[in-house]
Amino acid sequence: MKLAEEKPSVIDVNRSAVNVTVSTGGGRAQLKEIMSTLNIPCLSSNTFKKYHDVLATEWEKAAQREMEKAVKLEIEDARSRGHIVMVHC
Repeated sequence: MKLAEEKPSVIDVNRSAVNVTVSTGGGRAQLKEIMSTLNIPCLSSNTFKKYHDVLATEWEKAAQREMEKAVKLEIEDARSRGHIVMVHC
């Protein structure tokens, strides 16, 4: 299965559906319910999982980057206040 490439002009509807469902605290069951009210076939369990796994990896990497940025800002702030003293062992 090939997931859509990152192009601003191309929207992968399946990816978007999984993204919004999981971002709002739902899972495939919630997506299936929403899609059924719209009379649209839902993603299979396997397809949902594949998109979920890709998105989860991307979210994890983004969270890691943001935490690293936050640590740097906290260190800079603490240094500017004189709350960190560098100790060389």
